[in-house]
Amino acid sequence: HMVFVPDANDYWPAYALHKGTNLLVADNGTLRAIPLEANPIPYVEEDVYDIEVPSSKNLLTNGIVTHNSRWFRMMYKSGS
Repeated sequence: HMVFVPDANDYWPAYALHKGTNLLVADNGTLRAIPLEANPIPYVEEDVYDIEVPSSKNLLTNGIVTHNSRWFRMMYKSGS
């Protein structure tokens, strides 16, 4: 998963993040940078499942708005 890192003005893979890396967080309609409080869980390969909500393709999980990997399917689609 790619994550926008405002200090680098670039997207980093989630496994490259570390404690102290600033991330953008929505706070009452405003984006603000906050540092990660701990190192992320180490990268491992696992089976995952895409869940889509037809109207928005996003969903709310444990109070977090998230999305599935549909953009990656389109970006890395095999050539025709």
